[in-house]
Amino acid sequence: MSQLATDLIFPAAETYDERQEEIKRKSGHMAYLLSIVYIFVMLLLVQWNVIDNIMTALLSVLFIQLMTFPVMMFIYNRRS
Repeated sequence: MSQLATDLIFPAAETYDERQEEIKRKSGHMAYLLSIVYIFVMLLLVQWNVIDNIMTALLSVLFIQLMTFPVMMFIYNRRS
C-alpha cells in the first residue's frame, strides 16, 4: 500500500532522494498516531451504542487507516 501511495504522490520522473524519505517518515508517524486516535474513538462510539454493529466500526477504522498514510504524504509533500 505504501508503494502505491508513493507512486501516486511522487512523479516517476523525479529521482529518489532524502526529501522523499523524510516525507514518508513523517507521514508514517502521523498516520500511526492518528490510527490510535481512530481506534479509541471507534471503541467509544461502540461503547456508547452510537455504532451498533462492531463490524461497521472495524471496517470504518480499516478504511480510515488505509487512507490516512496517502493523505498525510500528500499534505507533507505540499508543505516541502
